[in-house]
Amino acid sequence: MKIGLSGKSEFQIMKSDNYFTFPLSILRGEGENSTPLDSLYLAIDCGCMNAGKGFLKRNGLDKLEELFLGACDHFGFDCDSFSPPDSIEGLYIVGAKLCGLSLPQEYDVTFSASKADSFLCGEEIPFIRMASESLWASLNQERFELDPTNKKPNHGLSWREFRVLAAILSWHETKEGFTSIGWESIQFRANGFVKKWDFKIARRFPDHLPKLSRKQIRATLDTLEALGMFARFRLSTGQRGGRMYYSFRHSREELAEAVCLKVNFRDRARITQNRQEDFRKCLESLERAKSGTSPEQVRDNQGAK
Repeated sequence: MKIGLSGKSEFQIMKSDNYFTFPLSILRGEGENSTPLDSLYLAIDCGCMNAGKGFLKRNGLDKLEELFLGACDHFGFDCDSFSPPDSIEGLYIVGAKLCGLSLPQEYDVTFSASKADSFLCGEEIPFIRMASESLWASLNQERFELDPTNKKPNHGLSWREFRVLAAILSWHETKEGFTSIGWESIQFRANGFVKKWDFKIARRFPDHLPKLSRKQIRATLDTLEALGMFARFRLSTGQRGGRMYYSFRHSREELAEAVCLKVNFRDRARITQNRQEDFRKCLESLERAKSGTSPEQVRDNQGAK
C-alpha cells in the first residue's frame, strides 16, 4: 500500500458527486511548517468528521450504528476496535463512507479522527461546502507537483486556485443563492482569515500562504471561471467598477437575471419610499396654505416650544 506524503496510508476517492464541509481556517494548516498538502488532507479529515457528526445529529444513534457496521464491513475494519459508533473514530468512519472515500485496512483512523475533532472543536464559522471533485482536483495536482511519479490529473487545480475558490465559498450567500465579494475580501479569506483587520495586523504569513496580489487574484478568477467553477456577473453602468457576483448554482444568464431582479426590487422599494415622502410634504404644504402659515413661521413655532 502506498504511503502518502503526510506519512499515513493513502486513501482513494470512490465517487466525486458529493461535498466536503470544512472550516476556512484549514488553509492555515496546523502551524507555520504546514504545507498545501497538509491543509488539503486536513480539509478531507474535517469533512469526514463533519459528515459523521451531521449524520448522527439528523438521524440518531440507531441509524448511525447501522451505517457504522456497514462502513466497517465495507472498509474491512474490525468494528470492535472503533466502538462505540459515536466515538470520534466511529464518526470518522461513517463520514468517510458518506464522503465516498476508500480507506485501506491499515489506515490510521485514530490519528485522522483525533486531528479533525480537535480542529473542528476550536473553529468557528465560516464553513466551506466544496464539491469533492474540486477538492480532489487540488489534492491530486499537489501530489503530482511534489512527486511527478504520481499520476497527473486531467483537470487539476493549483493551490492558489483552491485558496481563491475557498475564499469565495466562505462568503455569505443571499437567499437567492449567489454572493458578492470584492478582491480585497478574497485576499484575506484566501489566507484563512475571517476578518480583514486580523489579516492586516498579521506580522507574517506561513510559507504555504503567500499574500496574493490584486493581479494574481484577478488572473486566478479568470482561470476558475474558464474552468466552469462558477458563474460570474458584473453589475455596472460603465466599463469599469461595479460589483461582481458569483454563483455555484446558476448559469451566467440565470445569475444575471437573479442579480438584476434583486437590485430592481431594492430600487423599487427606495422609489416607493421617495414617493411616500413626496406625498407627505405635499400634504404639509397644503395645510400651511390653508392656514396661511409660511414654512419659516412653522419652524419658529417649533423652536419656541
